[in-house]
Amino acid sequence: YRARLTTNGSHTEERRQKIAEAIRRKWQDPEYRNKTVKGIRKVRNSTNYGDRMTPEQTVAWKKKLSNSMKERWKGDQHRAAVAKALRTRRQQLAASQGKQGVSGAVGRGLADAQRN
Repeated sequence: YRARLTTNGSHTEERRQKIAEAIRRKWQDPEYRNKTVKGIRKVRNSTNYGDRMTPEQTVAWKKKLSNSMKERWKGDQHRAAVAKALRTRRQQLAASQGKQGVSGAVGRGLADAQRN
């Protein structure tokens, strides 16, 4: 389903505008607005907001996530997907800076290119 609506996992500009407009219309409805604001306040005012896990649970969760990511990086498929995404991002950044008159961005790290 997502593949039909997105390109490279991102919505097109047109799709983003449609989503934003739908959300704006929803917020114009007083019933929707009140219900949503009430729900947000309920969560934020609850005593356990931010304390959803004990410190022990947090440590266990971080360890589990760390192990999962280590396993993921062992696979060639994940490495290739990340490398492709980084190449694409660098190309987009270089093209954008080329349009802005910034030269020499290709082949440099993202942080270096963004500083100029």
